[in-house]
Amino acid sequence: RIAQALFNRTGHTALQGLTYIILFLAAIFGGDKSNIFLGYGLFCLFAQGDLEIPCRDEIEQVDFSRALSAILVWLLAVLILVPV
Repeated sequence: RIAQALFNRTGHTALQGLTYIILFLAAIFGGDKSNIFLGYGLFCLFAQGDLEIPCRDEIEQVDFSRALSAILVWLLAVLILVPV
């Protein structure tokens, strides 16, 4: 939802495709012995295949403070979820 709000539908689709490619490459070449990235990528690919619910206002751009806070929250989520 954050990507769709910030980058519209085309940017969201491009970011989603890039994320799937990175997940599959990390699963194949990343030395992930438990294949957690591959399992998660396949789950997301099949379970989240529906289109996103449209935003209330897709015409206006998001202001800078909301975009910055959205990116910071996204980075925090990545830091929490990705194993180191």
